[in-house]
Amino acid sequence: MAISAAVNSEASSEHLDRLRRRYSEATSEYARLLERACAGRLAECQQLRLRLQSSSAESETAAAAAAADASDADTVRIDPDMAAWAEREARVSSVDVAVLALQDFDLETLLLCDKEDLSRAPIRGGAVVRLWQAILRHRASQQQQQQQQSSSEAPGNPGTEAQH
Repeated sequence: MAISAAVNSEASSEHLDRLRRRYSEATSEYARLLERACAGRLAECQQLRLRLQSSSAESETAAAAAAADASDADTVRIDPDMAAWAEREARVSSVDVAVLALQDFDLETLLLCDKEDLSRAPIRGGAVVRLWQAILRHRASQQQQQQQQSSSEAPGNPGTEAQH
């Protein structure tokens, strides 16, 4: 009985060793495959980043590349005023500007949209927040300018002469 138990224990030990080796080989193979897949994705990301960086000064070119990658749609026209304003006032990337152009935004529609319209656009959350804050700042600035203009044009305003 003791011999039988020892044989079973040894066979069981050999079986566990085989399973461990198979598991180790499978894990190593999985790691190699994962590493290869990640390297491929990393190369794709680096190529995309280089493409975007090389054309970031020309937002229309970046938009066309992003639009071509996103779908086989016709050429997208980006409002250069919107691109410049969004990049300057909200630090929005040319990719997000291209996505806005795909959604038919121009500067006028962007400045008139509400937060819900903006949040439905498929751009990154941080870009949505920065754009919305920039839109609110722009609206407040416009309102302040209109108030100053209307108060300076009011007849009999004592400060009118000092402002002209």
